[in-house]
Amino acid sequence: MPEAARASRCEGEIALAEFDRLRDNGARFVTVLANAGYGSNAAFRRALDERSLRFAVGILCTQKVYADDVALVPPPDRALKVIPDQNLRTVEAVLDELELFLFSGSC
Repeated sequence: MPEAARASRCEGEIALAEFDRLRDNGARFVTVLANAGYGSNAAFRRALDERSLRFAVGILCTQKVYADDVALVPPPDRALKVIPDQNLRTVEAVLDELELFLFSGSC
């Protein structure tokens, strides 16, 4: 088995590699269907979108889904409390850090 194939990867990474391999060999996909195990992974969904694949994925009943233009804003009468020894980060920064973690092979 080639060394590259022995690397530890998440299921989503394996699935994306298979999509890429199959496309490189001429396969065409009309729609990708995946269960909530894949659907709850934002990085996986984003990667499908970046590959211009149309997809329908399951999500957990506890997962919140928002339109792109929705902004989460605290009520105006509440002050945002900073937790000692923690810096506030934007949602985008947290998601970027999570994506790096998921695709670094550390999952």
